[in-house]
Amino acid sequence: MSEAVLPGRNRAAKVSVFFALGSFGAMANLATPIGWLNPPIFVGLALLCALIAVPAGHVGRFRARRLSGAGRAWPWRASSAAG
Repeated sequence: MSEAVLPGRNRAAKVSVFFALGSFGAMANLATPIGWLNPPIFVGLALLCALIAVPAGHVGRFRARRLSGAGRAWPWRASSAAG
């Protein structure tokens, strides 16, 4: 992901979004015939992505507070989150 796609300095939040989408994609793969050939692989991949996304999201949230809301997903909530 480039800076033009996701502006901001909060890299941990970007990592969290990437792995959350990866987890969703792995679970969505079960809706296809290839996902039913070996479901434990896709469920395991979704679990692994989720286990990375959750702590990275928490780090990103703490970093956003330290940056006074810069890099948060919702810019209109940045002022209320800082206080």
